[in-house]
Amino acid sequence: MRERTRASAPAAICDPDRGAPYLRLSPVASGKDFAVPSFDIVSRVEIAEVDNAIAGITREIATRFDFKGSKCTIERKEGEMALVADDDLKLKQMHELLKVHLTRRKVEAGAL
Repeated sequence: MRERTRASAPAAICDPDRGAPYLRLSPVASGKDFAVPSFDIVSRVEIAEVDNAIAGITREIATRFDFKGSKCTIERKEGEMALVADDDLKLKQMHELLKVHLTRRKVEAGAL
C-alpha cells in the first residue's frame, strides 16, 4: 500500500545534487504524534472606559432637547447596566448613544 505524504515545509529546498528546488515530504502524522496548535481568546472590557462612556451619555441626555423633561437614566452596577427611559423611542436613542460613546472610547459595543 502506498504511504500518504504531506508537505512539512512550505519553502523550497535547494539540493546541489538534484539541481533544482524541491519540497521535502514527510509521512502524515497520526493524532498522537502531531501537536495541534491551540490558543485562547480572552476578552476584557476596560470598566473605566465604560464608566467614562456612561458619564458622557448622561451629560448628553441632560443637554439634548428631545430628552428634556424625561426621566431617562443609565447606570452600571457590578457587571450589569440598566437603561431606563420613558418610552421605546427614547430607549432606542439611548441604546444608539451607548454604542456611539463606547465606540469613541474604543470599547466594542458587542462586548456588553
